[in-house]
This record gives sequence, structure tokens and C-alpha cells, in this order.
Amino acid sequence: MMRKLVGTALLLAACTPGSPADLDVPAQVKVQLDVFSGRVNPEWQLNASEDAAVRSRLRDLPSAAAAPEVAQLGYRGFLLLDAVSAGNEDSVRIRVLAGVIMVTQGSRVAWYRDAHGLEELLKQQARARGYADVVPA
Repeated sequence: MMRKLVGTALLLAACTPGSPADLDVPAQVKVQLDVFSGRVNPEWQLNASEDAAVRSRLRDLPSAAAAPEVAQLGYRGFLLLDAVSAGNEDSVRIRVLAGVIMVTQGSRVAWYRDAHGLEELLKQQARARGYADVVPA
């Protein structure tokens, strides 16, 4: 686990604007639909085919200038969390929103363009799990 966290930290430190990146995704990913205020957000574990599809969309990502503004209420995108150590301050958090993938680990933040349609894939997964009424078109 520590090796994966160190690898992610090195990746975040090494990425420069314009360079494509492969993100070091945690071994067990939990998806959270960030949509509710004052209620628990829906979460799910990825099955093997979903996991492969998500990981393939996190390869060769071009850098983005900055993250979009996150609304206070309503749909705020998706979070990909380490299912094992999601509460750990050093765990990797990946937010997917409005064409941008924001990777946070501790105080380090890096932004990438959602060049392979990860947000749309996650919207499809959410709809298939019964959350169509809270996922924008």
C-alpha cells in the first residue's frame, strides 16, 4: 500500500503541463456520486469489467490548467476513492467533473482533461444502479 501511495506522490510531483499521464489508481476503487448535501452520497464498488473500463480511461491524460468550480448544492461529479484507506489523509482522491479529472493526495493536487470520457462512463454506471434522477444528462 505504501509503495502505491509513494508512486502516486511521485507521479503528481513529476507531471508537467502538457504531458500525458497514467494515474496510479488504488487497487480497490470505490465510486461515490457526489450529489447530496446533508445525506449520504451513493457509493459502489466496481466489478471487474467496470474497473478495467475506468482504469483504461485514466491512461494518457493530458494536463488541464485547473479544476472546474464545484457547486455547493446538487451534482458535484464523482469521486474515485481507495476502498481500503479512503479516510487516510494520504489516500488518493480522484474527482471527475465537467471534463476535468482532479487528483488529490495530501496537499498535492493535479488536474487532467477527461480525454477518454470517464465522467460519461461513471454517469452510465450511476444510471444503471438506479440514480438516473440525480445524474445530469
